[in-house]
Amino acid sequence: MNADYSRRLFLKKAIAGIPFVTGIAILAGSCNNSGTNNKPKDDNTATFKSCDDLSGLSAEEKDARIKLHYVDKSPVKSKVCRICALYIPAKEGMECGGCTLLKGPIHPEGTCIYFTPKEEV
Repeated sequence: MNADYSRRLFLKKAIAGIPFVTGIAILAGSCNNSGTNNKPKDDNTATFKSCDDLSGLSAEEKDARIKLHYVDKSPVKSKVCRICALYIPAKEGMECGGCTLLKGPIHPEGTCIYFTPKEEV
């Protein structure tokens, strides 16, 4: 009897831990640093020569741009990426910057639904 209870308790705990292990696996997979050169560099500047080149993005990354309603030209002049707290400026001589939310090139005059104005110091 005691062995059955122990086995049953083990199985309950093992099944209860599945969501936790799955969550850890998803987080670990999202931390993958391999990929294209279209990712912003660690010095907080982006190196995108063209705002139109999305060739280095996966289907999921392109879908994220659509879901966040990213556009290259903001209809509201006070809500443009270059003054957004999430914008990563382009390196000198480069056309587009990056974003902490979206992968790929971000036009300085673009916008999305997560526009957050920079705080003034």
